[in-house]
Amino acid sequence: MEGITQLPHIKILCLNLLTRGHAYGASVLHILTMCTGIAVLGLRIEEDFQVENACPVNCLCDRPRNWRDKDISMRSLTEIVILNFRGKQHELDLVRVLVQVAPALDLVRMTCHRSDIRNVATTAVLSRRWLDLWTHVDIIVLQYDEPPDSRIVQEVLAAHARKGSTATHIRLLEVTSLNSATAGATASWLRVAEPRLTGELLFRNASSVPFELLNDEMVVVEQLVEELGVVVDEMGAGFELPCFMRVTKITLSLGFLGLSLPPSGVFAKLRELHLVYVRFNGELTLDDAMLPSLEWLDIGKSRGLASLTLRLAPLTLMALHDMRWLRRLNAVLPGLKELSVSECFLEHLDGVSIVADEMEQLRWPGFYWPGLVYFSRMPRLRTLCVSVSDFAHGSREAFNQGSQMLLNRYPSIHHLELRVVIKTGVTPLMVGITGLPYTKILTLHLVTEGHSYGASVLHILTMCTRIAKLTLMIPKYFEVEDACAEICICDWLPNWRNENILLECLEEVTILYYRGEDDELDLLKLLVRGATGLRRIRIARYCSVADWEIEMLRADLRAYAEEVGRSQISLEVRQCNE
Repeated sequence: MEGITQLPHIKILCLNLLTRGHAYGASVLHILTMCTGIAVLGLRIEEDFQVENACPVNCLCDRPRNWRDKDISMRSLTEIVILNFRGKQHELDLVRVLVQVAPALDLVRMTCHRSDIRNVATTAVLSRRWLDLWTHVDIIVLQYDEPPDSRIVQEVLAAHARKGSTATHIRLLEVTSLNSATAGATASWLRVAEPRLTGELLFRNASSVPFELLNDEMVVVEQLVEELGVVVDEMGAGFELPCFMRVTKITLSLGFLGLSLPPSGVFAKLRELHLVYVRFNGELTLDDAMLPSLEWLDIGKSRGLASLTLRLAPLTLMALHDMRWLRRLNAVLPGLKELSVSECFLEHLDGVSIVADEMEQLRWPGFYWPGLVYFSRMPRLRTLCVSVSDFAHGSREAFNQGSQMLLNRYPSIHHLELRVVIKTGVTPLMVGITGLPYTKILTLHLVTEGHSYGASVLHILTMCTRIAKLTLMIPKYFEVEDACAEICICDWLPNWRNENILLECLEEVTILYYRGEDDELDLLKLLVRGATGLRRIRIARYCSVADWEIEMLRADLRAYAEEVGRSQISLEVRQCNE
């Protein structure tokens, strides 16, 4: 840096290091003495190089020789990113120095050089100097890819334990197994982590089920698990989760490893528990004695859970999803505000009882029948979500009758969400639905499978003409299962485009994943014609809709609005990214 007397007052510094094989630790530290106020440091080491000459006796690599003991303070440094990290000693020493002089450091992210990523990572992480470095870090993110060998995780955590009370407590431990972790290996490092962890635990296990399928329909995953048979059974041998006394959030994506909770012990500070791709052993009971602080519970895409019993006073948010084999749910949750249950009880329903008098949002798109499903009075309920015309649960009429009984229990909700399944067939969509609650906001989740939805939406609107806001959510992706029959539900009201409906309270319409089909434009025109107070139409377009199509939509709607005397309507269009 000869001739460079100072650097600007900057927050982000990125150094592209053309090293030719020389060590760079001393040089980087020297540069940092000239800009100690940075918040983010990025180091990009030359990816490929040839060592031109051997280092002379007094080489720049190690000048000054005492650089590792340099007195420097970097109080604003919060993040370090290193690309093409090779695990050399001077690299480890530089990171160790930076960790020690930067009290606000939250994140050190290193991408190993592609030449020998496994060797670099293992050698660096487990070196003696590196293990000492871990004791100064409170966020640890690790990956390993050998199923029985979680040595990297165990050694790092053991280093923390050896330092005792002088080590920094871990406020985030994130571990990813890239290749089917075993129950034994997972249990081993969890036991070591328990006394050191005070914040959040996140563990992801990519199982023998291909990772890309783990977000597919649960029935597909279930079939694949059965086909894998013995492999999954061996992998799914369960482990017991240690009792993390000071952890506030636990997220486990286990790839169908078996899991059980300790028979005694208290997760005293745990506020969030998220469990996905877990293999349970029949029954699960969670209560205040074990989880006195739990506020958010999320269980999904799991198997083996037949009965769930909950007694959790502080719980305010709960979601259960994609557990088709669940048969019984018994929950007393006096503080619960939001509950979402979907794709559960699909094989058999023995009974559901939910006591939650403080409930404000209930999403129950599955089957409802008073003799099998019980909800307490819930006087504060504001949002209710149910399904109509769901063939997965039997006949359309029988399913809708159950939904109608649930709607009748709460006639004055503020926001109604309907999951509407539009399938091939001629049975009227709302058969069995005799009336909808008095509501101000209506959201329709349209499961169209490629069918037109204009006639169906109009039919629903005739049952709730006092709404102020209407949202239509069209699926982002879908498969057309069957070609439309000669007489199809798409157009079961053949003259619906010419119908007149009075929606004098409607002020705002939102459509998500608008595709520009003719029936979508016809429906918009019908709403413009019938909603005398309509002020705003918001459209989030599907990615395949071209700009010129949107401009045509603007022109058509503007002209039509003026024709029917609705020139006050504004149209907002954006790309849909949800």
